[in-house]
Amino acid sequence: ARASENRVVSLSMLWEIPDMPLGLEELGQFGPNGPPMNILDFCASTERLFIANQQTLLGFAVGASGPLQSWSSRVSLLGAQVNRIRCGQIGGKQVVVCVDARGGIAVVPTDSSKLEVGLALRNFHADPLCRDCPVSTWGVALAPSGEASQGWGELVISANDHCVKSWVVVPPGVPWKHPPASRGGDADTSREVTRSRAAWSMGRRGPTVLLQPNDNVPCVDLAVGRVVAASLDGSIRVSSLPEVASNRRTTAPPRESEAVPSGPQVSRPRRRNPGTAVQTASAAASPEEARGTDRVSALAGYQLGRPLWGVCWVPLRTVRVQEEPADSTARPTAPAEWAGSSVTVPGEILATSVLPLLEAEELLGCIQALSVAHASAVQAELRASHRTEHLVLCFSEGMVWLLDGSLTTVHCSRRLPFNAAFAHIAYMPELSLAILAAKMDRSHVYGAAQQLW
Repeated sequence: ARASENRVVSLSMLWEIPDMPLGLEELGQFGPNGPPMNILDFCASTERLFIANQQTLLGFAVGASGPLQSWSSRVSLLGAQVNRIRCGQIGGKQVVVCVDARGGIAVVPTDSSKLEVGLALRNFHADPLCRDCPVSTWGVALAPSGEASQGWGELVISANDHCVKSWVVVPPGVPWKHPPASRGGDADTSREVTRSRAAWSMGRRGPTVLLQPNDNVPCVDLAVGRVVAASLDGSIRVSSLPEVASNRRTTAPPRESEAVPSGPQVSRPRRRNPGTAVQTASAAASPEEARGTDRVSALAGYQLGRPLWGVCWVPLRTVRVQEEPADSTARPTAPAEWAGSSVTVPGEILATSVLPLLEAEELLGCIQALSVAHASAVQAELRASHRTEHLVLCFSEGMVWLLDGSLTTVHCSRRLPFNAAFAHIAYMPELSLAILAAKMDRSHVYGAAQQLW
Protein backbone atom coordinates (compact mmCIF):
# COMPACT_ATOMS: atom_id res chain seq x y z
CA ALA A 1 0.00 0.00 0.00
CA ARG A 2 1.26 3.46 -0.79
CA ALA A 3 0.01 6.94 -1.49
CA SER A 4 -0.57 7.50 -5.17
CA GLU A 5 1.97 10.10 -6.32
CA ASN A 6 0.76 10.30 -9.92
CA ARG A 7 -2.95 10.51 -9.29
CA VAL A 8 -4.40 13.95 -10.02
CA VAL A 9 -7.51 15.00 -8.13
CA SER A 10 -9.39 17.96 -9.53
CA LEU A 11 -11.69 19.86 -7.17
CA SER A 12 -13.98 22.68 -8.20
CA MET A 13 -16.42 24.85 -6.26
CA LEU A 14 -19.98 23.59 -6.59
CA TRP A 15 -21.69 26.56 -4.94
CA GLU A 16 -20.95 29.49 -2.65
CA ILE A 17 -23.29 31.46 -0.36
CA PRO A 18 -21.68 34.82 0.51
CA ASP A 19 -24.13 35.76 3.30
CA MET A 20 -24.93 32.47 5.00
CA PRO A 21 -27.19 33.07 8.05
CA LEU A 22 -24.92 31.63 10.74
CA GLY A 23 -26.28 33.48 13.75
CA LEU A 24 -25.20 36.46 15.81
CA GLU A 25 -21.86 34.96 16.91
CA GLU A 26 -18.78 35.22 14.74
CA LEU A 27 -16.77 32.22 13.68
CA GLY A 28 -13.70 34.43 14.05
CA GLN A 29 -13.97 34.06 17.81
CA PHE A 30 -12.02 30.83 17.43
CA GLY A 31 -8.89 33.00 17.23
CA PRO A 32 -6.32 34.04 14.63
CA ASN A 33 -6.14 30.54 13.13
CA GLY A 34 -9.71 30.78 11.89
CA PRO A 35 -12.61 28.35 12.35
CA PRO A 36 -11.62 24.69 12.13
CA MET A 37 -13.37 22.36 9.71
CA ASN A 38 -14.30 20.08 12.59
CA ILE A 39 -17.34 22.26 13.41
CA LEU A 40 -18.97 21.32 10.09
CA ASP A 41 -20.34 17.95 8.97
CA PHE A 42 -22.84 16.56 6.47
CA CYS A 43 -25.43 13.84 7.09
CA ALA A 44 -25.75 12.00 3.78
CA SER A 45 -28.79 10.01 4.89
CA THR A 46 -30.90 13.12 5.52
CA GLU A 47 -29.00 15.41 3.08
CA ARG A 48 -28.53 18.06 5.74
CA LEU A 49 -25.51 20.23 6.47
CA PHE A 50 -24.67 21.08 10.09
CA ILE A 51 -22.50 23.94 11.34
CA ALA A 52 -21.71 24.79 14.95
CA ASN A 53 -21.19 28.48 15.70
CA GLN A 54 -19.84 28.82 19.25
CA GLN A 55 -22.85 27.61 21.29
CA THR A 56 -25.42 27.16 18.51
CA LEU A 57 -25.96 24.29 16.06
CA LEU A 58 -27.42 25.23 12.69
CA GLY A 59 -28.84 22.81 10.13
CA PHE A 60 -29.60 23.34 6.44
CA ALA A 61 -31.11 21.11 3.77
CA VAL A 62 -28.59 20.91 0.93
CA GLY A 63 -29.08 20.26 -2.78
CA ALA A 64 -26.78 20.30 -5.78
CA SER A 65 -27.09 24.07 -6.06
CA GLY A 66 -26.60 24.85 -2.38
CA PRO A 67 -28.69 25.17 0.78
CA LEU A 68 -32.41 24.79 0.10
CA GLN A 69 -35.19 26.92 1.50
CA SER A 70 -37.23 23.81 2.33
CA TRP A 71 -35.62 23.24 5.74
CA SER A 72 -33.37 25.05 8.16
CA SER A 73 -33.24 24.98 11.92
CA ARG A 74 -31.06 25.86 14.90
CA VAL A 75 -30.74 24.80 18.51
CA SER A 76 -28.85 26.25 21.48
CA LEU A 77 -26.47 23.77 23.05
CA LEU A 78 -24.89 23.47 26.50
CA GLY A 79 -23.35 26.89 27.07
CA ALA A 80 -19.72 26.57 25.92
CA GLN A 81 -17.79 26.80 22.68
CA VAL A 82 -18.32 23.73 20.50
CA ASN A 83 -14.99 22.03 19.72
CA ARG A 84 -16.21 19.40 17.27
CA ILE A 85 -19.35 17.95 15.69
CA ARG A 86 -19.75 14.56 14.06
CA CYS A 87 -22.60 12.98 12.09
CA GLY A 88 -23.29 9.26 12.28
CA GLN A 89 -25.76 6.79 13.70
CA ILE A 90 -26.72 5.58 17.15
CA GLY A 91 -28.88 2.46 17.09
CA GLY A 92 -29.84 3.09 13.47
CA LYS A 93 -30.96 6.66 14.22
CA GLN A 94 -29.17 9.43 12.34
CA VAL A 95 -27.68 11.99 14.74
CA VAL A 96 -25.15 14.78 14.99
CA VAL A 97 -23.16 14.94 18.23
CA CYS A 98 -21.54 18.13 19.54
CA VAL A 99 -18.81 18.28 22.20
CA ASP A 100 -17.66 21.49 23.84
CA ALA A 101 -14.99 23.18 25.93
CA ARG A 102 -16.73 22.45 29.25
CA GLY A 103 -17.38 18.76 28.80
CA GLY A 104 -20.83 19.17 27.27
CA ILE A 105 -22.03 16.40 24.94
CA ALA A 106 -25.25 16.97 22.97
CA VAL A 107 -26.94 14.27 20.87
CA VAL A 108 -29.21 15.86 18.24
CA PRO A 109 -31.33 13.76 15.83
CA THR A 110 -30.87 14.90 12.23
CA ASP A 111 -34.17 13.71 10.75
CA SER A 112 -36.54 15.85 12.84
CA SER A 113 -38.51 18.78 11.49
CA LYS A 114 -36.91 20.90 14.21
CA LEU A 115 -33.47 20.50 15.76
CA GLU A 116 -33.70 19.50 19.42
CA VAL A 117 -31.19 18.04 21.85
CA GLY A 118 -32.26 14.44 22.39
CA LEU A 119 -29.73 13.66 25.13
CA ALA A 120 -27.33 15.90 27.04
CA LEU A 121 -24.33 14.43 28.89
CA ARG A 122 -21.44 15.91 30.82
CA ASN A 123 -17.88 14.64 30.59
CA PHE A 124 -16.19 14.95 33.97
CA HIS A 125 -12.49 14.51 34.68
CA ALA A 126 -11.42 10.89 35.18
CA ASP A 127 -9.04 11.71 38.04
CA PRO A 128 -10.81 11.15 41.41
CA LEU A 129 -9.27 14.37 42.73
CA CYS A 130 -11.00 16.33 39.92
CA ARG A 131 -14.09 14.20 39.42
CA ASP A 132 -16.44 17.19 39.79
CA CYS A 133 -14.59 19.21 37.13
CA PRO A 134 -15.93 19.16 33.55
CA VAL A 135 -13.12 18.58 31.05
CA SER A 136 -12.73 20.12 27.61
CA THR A 137 -13.76 17.47 25.09
CA TRP A 138 -12.30 17.34 21.59
CA GLY A 139 -12.86 14.00 19.92
CA VAL A 140 -16.20 12.33 19.12
CA ALA A 141 -16.83 9.12 17.19
CA LEU A 142 -20.02 7.38 16.03
CA ALA A 143 -20.76 4.29 14.00
CA PRO A 144 -20.91 5.08 10.26
CA SER A 145 -24.37 5.30 8.75
CA GLY A 146 -23.94 2.15 6.68
CA GLU A 147 -23.13 -0.20 9.55
CA ALA A 148 -25.66 -2.70 10.87
CA SER A 149 -27.36 -1.66 14.11
CA GLN A 150 -28.59 -3.65 17.08
CA GLY A 151 -30.98 -1.09 18.55
CA TRP A 152 -28.60 0.74 20.87
CA GLY A 153 -25.30 2.40 20.00
CA GLU A 154 -22.00 3.55 21.45
CA LEU A 155 -20.98 7.19 21.72
CA VAL A 156 -17.19 7.61 22.01
CA ILE A 157 -15.38 10.80 23.05
CA SER A 158 -11.84 11.90 23.88
CA ALA A 159 -10.83 14.80 26.08
CA ASN A 160 -8.10 16.72 27.87
CA ASP A 161 -8.05 14.28 30.80
CA HIS A 162 -6.06 11.89 28.56
CA CYS A 163 -9.01 9.50 28.31
CA VAL A 164 -11.14 7.91 25.62
CA LYS A 165 -14.58 7.03 27.02
CA SER A 166 -17.79 5.54 25.72
CA TRP A 167 -21.46 5.73 26.66
CA VAL A 168 -24.18 3.31 25.63
CA VAL A 169 -27.01 5.43 24.19
CA VAL A 170 -30.48 3.97 23.63
CA PRO A 171 -32.85 5.68 21.14
CA PRO A 172 -36.53 6.14 21.97
CA GLY A 173 -38.64 2.99 21.92
CA VAL A 174 -35.70 0.57 21.93
CA PRO A 175 -35.92 -2.20 24.59
CA TRP A 176 -33.02 -2.31 27.03
CA LYS A 177 -32.28 -4.61 29.95
CA HIS A 178 -31.98 -2.73 33.26
CA PRO A 179 -30.69 -4.97 36.07
CA PRO A 180 -31.89 -3.56 39.44
CA ALA A 181 -29.29 -3.03 42.14
CA SER A 182 -29.22 -5.22 45.22
CA ARG A 183 -28.82 -3.80 48.72
CA GLY A 184 -25.08 -4.23 48.51
CA GLY A 185 -24.96 -2.08 45.38
CA ASP A 186 -24.17 -4.86 42.89
CA ALA A 187 -26.44 -5.61 39.95
CA ASP A 188 -28.81 -8.54 40.36
CA THR A 189 -28.81 -10.07 36.88
CA SER A 190 -31.46 -12.63 37.85
CA ARG A 191 -34.09 -9.87 37.99
CA GLU A 192 -33.31 -8.02 34.78
CA VAL A 193 -36.16 -5.87 33.54
CA THR A 194 -36.50 -5.06 29.84
CA ARG A 195 -37.85 -1.56 29.31
CA SER A 196 -38.16 0.91 26.50
CA ARG A 197 -38.33 4.65 27.05
CA ALA A 198 -40.08 7.35 25.11
CA ALA A 199 -36.96 9.56 25.09
CA TRP A 200 -33.25 9.13 24.47
CA SER A 201 -31.52 7.50 27.44
CA MET A 202 -28.29 5.87 28.59
CA GLY A 203 -27.99 2.10 28.64
CA ARG A 204 -25.70 2.16 31.66
CA ARG A 205 -25.23 4.74 34.37
CA GLY A 206 -21.77 5.99 33.46
CA PRO A 207 -19.00 5.98 30.85
CA THR A 208 -16.44 3.26 30.27
CA VAL A 209 -12.79 4.25 29.94
CA LEU A 210 -11.49 2.58 26.78
CA LEU A 211 -8.01 4.07 26.53
CA GLN A 212 -5.81 6.26 28.69
CA PRO A 213 -2.66 7.52 26.93
CA ASN A 214 -0.04 9.75 28.54
CA ASP A 215 -1.29 12.95 26.92
CA ASN A 216 -4.34 14.58 25.37
CA VAL A 217 -6.31 12.81 22.64
CA PRO A 218 -7.42 15.28 19.94
CA CYS A 219 -9.15 12.74 17.68
CA VAL A 220 -10.92 9.34 17.74
CA ASP A 221 -12.79 7.25 15.18
CA LEU A 222 -15.12 4.25 15.36
CA ALA A 223 -15.86 1.41 12.92
CA VAL A 224 -17.04 -2.21 13.22
CA GLY A 225 -16.97 -2.03 17.01
CA ARG A 226 -13.37 -0.81 17.30
CA VAL A 227 -12.09 2.57 18.40
CA VAL A 228 -8.84 4.12 17.18
CA ALA A 229 -7.33 7.10 19.00
CA ALA A 230 -4.42 9.42 18.23
CA SER A 231 -2.63 11.08 21.16
CA LEU A 232 -0.19 13.93 21.58
CA ASP A 233 2.10 11.44 23.36
CA GLY A 234 2.89 10.06 19.91
CA SER A 235 0.92 6.84 20.25
CA ILE A 236 -1.84 5.39 18.10
CA ARG A 237 -4.11 2.94 19.95
CA VAL A 238 -6.98 0.61 19.15
CA SER A 239 -9.57 -0.73 21.58
CA SER A 240 -12.71 -2.79 21.29
CA LEU A 241 -16.00 -1.46 22.59
CA PRO A 242 -17.08 -2.93 25.95
CA GLU A 243 -19.45 -5.88 26.15
CA VAL A 244 -22.73 -4.04 26.44
CA ALA A 245 -24.78 -7.12 27.28
CA SER A 246 -23.16 -7.30 30.72
CA ASN A 247 -24.69 -3.92 31.65
CA ARG A 248 -21.87 -3.33 34.13
CA ARG A 249 -22.44 -0.64 36.78
CA THR A 250 -20.04 2.17 37.47
CA THR A 251 -19.01 3.79 40.70
CA ALA A 252 -19.89 7.35 39.70
CA PRO A 253 -22.92 8.09 37.47
CA PRO A 254 -22.61 11.07 35.11
CA ARG A 255 -24.75 14.11 35.58
CA GLU A 256 -27.11 14.94 32.74
CA SER A 257 -28.11 18.38 31.45
CA GLU A 258 -26.43 20.39 34.20
CA ALA A 259 -26.50 24.12 33.61
CA VAL A 260 -23.12 25.76 33.00
CA PRO A 261 -22.20 29.45 32.88
CA SER A 262 -22.62 30.98 29.46
CA GLY A 263 -19.93 32.60 27.37
CA PRO A 264 -17.41 31.18 24.87
CA GLN A 265 -14.40 29.44 26.37
CA VAL A 266 -11.59 28.72 23.94
CA SER A 267 -9.69 25.58 24.88
CA ARG A 268 -7.22 23.50 22.92
CA PRO A 269 -5.44 20.21 23.47
CA ARG A 270 -2.16 20.91 25.22
CA ARG A 271 1.08 19.48 23.90
CA ARG A 272 3.38 17.68 26.32
CA ASN A 273 6.43 15.48 26.08
CA PRO A 274 5.63 12.33 24.10
CA GLY A 275 5.62 9.03 25.95
CA THR A 276 8.05 6.21 25.28
CA ALA A 277 5.84 3.13 25.53
CA VAL A 278 2.33 2.02 24.71
CA GLN A 279 0.59 0.10 27.50
CA THR A 280 -1.87 -2.51 26.25
CA ALA A 281 -2.25 -4.65 29.36
CA SER A 282 -5.64 -5.19 30.99
CA ALA A 283 -6.69 -2.38 33.30
CA ALA A 284 -7.12 -2.86 37.02
CA ALA A 285 -10.64 -3.43 38.26
CA SER A 286 -10.60 -1.52 41.55
CA PRO A 287 -12.61 1.72 41.70
CA GLU A 288 -9.53 3.72 42.64
CA GLU A 289 -7.50 2.46 39.69
CA ALA A 290 -10.51 2.69 37.40
CA ARG A 291 -10.78 6.40 38.23
CA GLY A 292 -14.49 6.18 38.87
CA THR A 293 -15.49 4.41 35.65
CA ASP A 294 -15.39 1.01 34.02
CA ARG A 295 -12.26 0.03 32.16
CA VAL A 296 -11.59 -2.28 29.24
CA SER A 297 -8.24 -3.46 27.93
CA ALA A 298 -6.67 -2.08 24.77
CA LEU A 299 -6.15 -4.36 21.79
CA ALA A 300 -3.06 -2.80 20.25
CA GLY A 301 -0.81 0.22 20.31
CA TYR A 302 1.96 1.70 18.19
CA GLN A 303 4.39 4.46 19.14
CA LEU A 304 5.18 6.85 16.28
CA GLY A 305 7.24 9.20 18.41
CA ARG A 306 5.62 12.45 17.30
CA PRO A 307 2.53 14.25 18.66
CA LEU A 308 -0.45 13.04 16.62
CA TRP A 309 -3.30 15.40 15.72
CA GLY A 310 -5.74 13.20 13.85
CA VAL A 311 -6.72 9.68 12.87
CA CYS A 312 -9.41 7.86 10.88
CA TRP A 313 -10.33 4.35 9.82
CA VAL A 314 -9.96 3.51 6.12
CA PRO A 315 -12.06 0.51 4.98
CA LEU A 316 -9.78 -1.73 2.96
CA ARG A 317 -12.60 -2.46 0.48
CA THR A 318 -12.65 1.22 -0.53
CA VAL A 319 -8.94 1.52 -1.30
CA ARG A 320 -8.32 1.85 -5.02
CA VAL A 321 -5.13 1.47 -7.01
CA GLN A 322 -4.01 3.38 -10.05
CA GLU A 323 -4.39 0.79 -12.78
CA GLU A 324 -2.41 0.69 -15.99
CA PRO A 325 -4.41 0.86 -19.27
CA ALA A 326 -5.52 -2.55 -20.48
CA ASP A 327 -3.33 -4.13 -23.16
CA SER A 328 -5.59 -5.09 -26.08
CA THR A 329 -2.93 -7.45 -27.49
CA ALA A 330 -2.60 -9.48 -24.28
CA ARG A 331 -3.81 -13.07 -24.38
CA PRO A 332 -6.89 -13.91 -22.31
CA THR A 333 -6.02 -15.48 -18.98
CA ALA A 334 -7.24 -18.86 -17.80
CA PRO A 335 -9.97 -18.78 -15.13
CA ALA A 336 -8.91 -19.09 -11.52
CA GLU A 337 -9.46 -22.64 -10.31
CA TRP A 338 -7.83 -25.13 -7.96
CA ALA A 339 -7.14 -28.63 -9.24
CA GLY A 340 -6.05 -31.69 -7.31
CA SER A 341 -5.42 -35.30 -8.23
CA SER A 342 -9.12 -36.07 -8.57
CA VAL A 343 -10.99 -32.88 -7.65
CA THR A 344 -11.22 -29.48 -9.33
CA VAL A 345 -12.64 -26.43 -7.58
CA PRO A 346 -14.18 -24.14 -10.23
CA GLY A 347 -13.56 -20.42 -10.11
CA GLU A 348 -17.18 -19.66 -9.18
CA ILE A 349 -17.01 -21.82 -6.04
CA LEU A 350 -13.56 -20.44 -5.26
CA ALA A 351 -14.89 -16.87 -5.40
CA THR A 352 -18.11 -17.45 -3.45
CA SER A 353 -17.17 -20.10 -0.88
CA VAL A 354 -13.38 -20.09 -0.37
CA LEU A 355 -11.96 -16.59 -0.73
CA PRO A 356 -14.49 -15.01 1.71
CA LEU A 357 -13.10 -17.30 4.45
CA LEU A 358 -9.53 -16.03 4.07
CA GLU A 359 -7.98 -13.01 5.78
CA ALA A 360 -6.74 -10.08 3.74
CA GLU A 361 -3.12 -10.96 4.54
CA GLU A 362 -3.63 -14.46 3.12
CA LEU A 363 -5.34 -13.15 0.01
CA LEU A 364 -2.69 -10.54 -0.70
CA GLY A 365 0.32 -12.56 0.41
CA CYS A 366 -0.47 -15.95 -1.11
CA ILE A 367 -3.50 -16.22 -3.35
CA GLN A 368 -3.05 -13.22 -5.63
CA ALA A 369 0.47 -14.35 -6.58
CA LEU A 370 -0.77 -17.63 -8.09
CA SER A 371 -1.89 -16.15 -11.41
CA VAL A 372 -3.40 -13.11 -13.06
CA ALA A 373 -6.84 -14.66 -12.72
CA HIS A 374 -6.29 -15.23 -9.00
CA ALA A 375 -5.15 -11.64 -8.62
CA SER A 376 -8.39 -10.42 -10.24
CA ALA A 377 -10.46 -12.69 -8.00
CA VAL A 378 -8.63 -11.42 -4.90
CA GLN A 379 -9.19 -7.80 -5.93
CA ALA A 380 -12.92 -8.45 -6.37
CA GLU A 381 -13.12 -10.20 -2.99
CA LEU A 382 -11.34 -7.43 -1.11
CA ARG A 383 -13.78 -4.90 -2.57
CA ALA A 384 -16.86 -6.89 -1.53
CA SER A 385 -19.25 -5.21 0.88
CA HIS A 386 -18.94 -7.98 3.49
CA ARG A 387 -15.21 -7.36 4.07
CA THR A 388 -14.61 -5.61 7.40
CA GLU A 389 -10.82 -5.07 7.33
CA HIS A 390 -9.72 -1.51 7.99
CA LEU A 391 -6.49 0.43 7.70
CA VAL A 392 -5.51 3.31 10.01
CA LEU A 393 -4.57 6.73 8.64
CA CYS A 394 -3.02 9.17 11.12
CA PHE A 395 -0.96 12.34 10.97
CA SER A 396 1.34 14.54 13.02
CA GLU A 397 2.33 18.14 12.41
CA GLY A 398 4.53 17.17 9.46
CA MET A 399 3.95 13.48 8.63
CA VAL A 400 1.13 11.15 7.62
CA TRP A 401 1.16 7.34 8.12
CA LEU A 402 -0.91 4.42 6.85
CA LEU A 403 -0.94 1.38 9.15
CA ASP A 404 -2.75 -1.92 9.16
CA GLY A 405 -5.75 -2.35 11.45
CA SER A 406 -3.80 -4.28 14.07
CA LEU A 407 -1.11 -1.55 14.24
CA THR A 408 1.67 -4.03 13.53
CA THR A 409 2.81 -2.69 10.16
CA VAL A 410 3.39 0.79 8.76
CA HIS A 411 2.53 0.42 5.08
CA CYS A 412 3.70 3.86 4.03
CA SER A 413 4.41 7.39 5.23
CA ARG A 414 4.82 10.78 3.63
CA ARG A 415 5.97 14.23 4.66
CA LEU A 416 3.32 16.93 4.60
CA PRO A 417 4.01 20.22 2.78
CA PHE A 418 2.13 22.21 5.43
CA ASN A 419 1.69 22.50 9.18
CA ALA A 420 -0.99 19.96 10.15
CA ALA A 421 -1.26 20.94 13.83
CA PHE A 422 -4.97 21.19 14.76
CA ALA A 423 -5.90 20.03 11.24
CA HIS A 424 -9.09 18.08 10.55
CA ILE A 425 -9.14 14.82 8.57
CA ALA A 426 -11.98 13.36 6.50
CA TYR A 427 -12.00 10.24 4.36
CA MET A 428 -14.11 9.92 1.20
CA PRO A 429 -14.56 6.18 0.53
CA GLU A 430 -16.18 6.73 -2.88
CA LEU A 431 -12.97 8.33 -4.17
CA SER A 432 -10.46 6.49 -1.97
CA LEU A 433 -9.40 9.98 -0.95
CA ALA A 434 -8.31 11.46 2.39
CA ILE A 435 -8.65 15.21 2.85
CA LEU A 436 -6.87 17.33 5.45
CA ALA A 437 -8.19 20.79 6.29
CA ALA A 438 -5.22 22.82 7.52
CA LYS A 439 -5.73 25.28 10.35
CA MET A 440 -2.21 26.67 10.78
CA ASP A 441 0.41 27.84 8.33
CA ARG A 442 3.93 28.91 9.31
CA SER A 443 4.13 31.44 6.47
CA HIS A 444 0.87 33.22 7.34
CA VAL A 445 0.35 34.42 10.89
CA TYR A 446 -3.39 34.89 10.48
CA GLY A 447 -4.04 31.77 8.44
CA ALA A 448 -4.76 33.58 5.19
CA ALA A 449 -3.50 30.63 3.16
CA GLN A 450 -5.60 27.89 4.73
CA GLN A 451 -6.18 25.14 2.23
CA LEU A 452 -7.61 21.68 1.74
CA TRP A 453 -4.98 19.07 1.06
